[in-house]
Amino acid sequence: MSGSFRSHKEHPRRQRSERHRDKPNRTAKRMQRIPVLFDNIDEVHLPEIKKYQQEYEEFEDRTASQKRELYKDVKRLEREAESLAEKELDYFFKRKDRRKKLNKAEKTLNESEEGTEAAARRRRLRKQFEEAVARDLLEESSEDSEREKG
Repeated sequence: MSGSFRSHKEHPRRQRSERHRDKPNRTAKRMQRIPVLFDNIDEVHLPEIKKYQQEYEEFEDRTASQKRELYKDVKRLEREAESLAEKELDYFFKRKDRRKKLNKAEKTLNESEEGTEAAARRRRLRKQFEEAVARDLLEESSEDSEREKG
């Protein structure tokens, strides 16, 4: 037979709690002292307490209104961000379409065709192409400057 002869009832933790059962609970003592403090409040302190309560309520009202304003600002900023994203996408797709047209015009310029009509057409297309490129660059630079300002 090996092992301990102690029964489960004689567990050290249980013994410890039984030992401490006679000692008074600290928090219970504190709770007994608290009503004594509040019993001593007389009419002199009541206006002060009411003043602090009112200040706290005003503070809560202010913070609630600030929270509402912040929420409105956040929502406004989210809407602005969405509209900017949509504008950016529109701009991107417009620029993509314009680039396709410009590339097509450039290809037709580069094709070798004989004749005066073809040469005149090439000159006209080259002029249109250069104007379109200049316009595109102007738009990009103006939009970039607007983005930097905003």
